[in-house]
Amino acid sequence: MTATTRRLAPIALLTLLLGCPPPGGALPTDDDDTVPPDDDDAADDDDDAADDDDAADDDDTLDAPLALFDAHAHRMPGQDADGLLAAFDAVPVTGVALLGMADVAALTEERPEFVFAFSFLGRNRAGDLRLDGQTVDRIADDLDAGAVGIGELSVRHFETSTNPGGDDEDADHPVLLDVYALAAERGVPVNLHFDFRDGDMESFEVALDAAPGATFVWAHAGDAQPAEVEPLLAAHDNLWIDIACRNPFYPRWTTTGQSEELQRMTDVDGHLKPEWRALFEEYPGRVVWGSDVGPDDRLEQLPEVVDYTLAALGELDPEVAHAITRGNARALLGLD
Repeated sequence: MTATTRRLAPIALLTLLLGCPPPGGALPTDDDDTVPPDDDDAADDDDDAADDDDAADDDDTLDAPLALFDAHAHRMPGQDADGLLAAFDAVPVTGVALLGMADVAALTEERPEFVFAFSFLGRNRAGDLRLDGQTVDRIADDLDAGAVGIGELSVRHFETSTNPGGDDEDADHPVLLDVYALAAERGVPVNLHFDFRDGDMESFEVALDAAPGATFVWAHAGDAQPAEVEPLLAAHDNLWIDIACRNPFYPRWTTTGQSEELQRMTDVDGHLKPEWRALFEEYPGRVVWGSDVGPDDRLEQLPEVVDYTLAALGELDPEVAHAITRGNARALLGLD
């Protein structure tokens, strides 16, 4: 018995004899039917408190300023890594998926909490996609080395300065079907660039149906319009879209054959177009944002693109806005 216990023992005895309540609580009696909570009740109370804390955290998240996770960006061959990362550090971007084209694994090692590498399908000396007997093995090696996705697979792509001939493969090419099967097996997403052509999307849908266990992210939403995108999202649960380049700053319309008006998500007054709003609200968990940076001129435009995106998506319900700007991408990569 400690000295403190010895001092308190006479007090406790005296309170029992006099019928006075002890310090800090009521004196128990024979007819006292107060029952202390059992362990299950206490656990339930703890669970309720935890749920309340989680709800408060969710509220705090929705009230927080929007930030972006870039699910579609590139490092170009010869591009300075420090300059690329500095451009992202200067804007409210919390992470970036690099879809090739140069070495991105090194940046993942340097900034593992910020940079997430995809396995990029390169080209042969003739400039064609490397669709051969070693394609799947090469991608599997990249995944074993830490890549968290596959892409950007440039399967049907309009002509560009870095790809003068463009690409015009079928999305259900036998080697690509094996790639999608690998993605399903490994549980990683596939970023697929396949330009929308009205009446000519059969191979795209065959590919989606052939690998129901794979998650496809349709790059740039195919440069299509919401009315063209929605039926495909409705028909294929494994199809997501990224909204990279859907802004007025990259003049893609000069090569896609569209106009600036069709390329952007906003109207002339800068507000989100009703058709894009409806698409986002209908499929809030299957849309991610991307900057599609890589070329140096796009790095210079990144602050404008970020401001534009945050303003446009900020018009959505907070839960939808936070999902598209950041949450969906993190879920896609298994970070949450």
